[in-house]
Amino acid sequence: LTRHTVRNAMVPIVTLLGIEAGFIVGGLIITEGIFEYPGLGRYYINATQNGDFPQLMPYMVLVVVSVFTFNLIADISYAAVDPRIKLG
Repeated sequence: LTRHTVRNAMVPIVTLLGIEAGFIVGGLIITEGIFEYPGLGRYYINATQNGDFPQLMPYMVLVVVSVFTFNLIADISYAAVDPRIKLG
């Protein structure tokens, strides 16, 4: 079971973990807004309500870079999870 099944099942799990880890960074600002923690969450929520798009750009860059980075980490970790996949 471990040798034949887990190798094939781990690739989609690693993919989902990589994608979700990137989106967690974006969701932290929403959590700050809901629980009213002082920080960047309130700043960006106020910027969204005021329609101030230049203030929102750093948040968008943060979310895009985090999703890209975690997807890259997930793609590289495929070689460690499944020995049939080779890097390079």
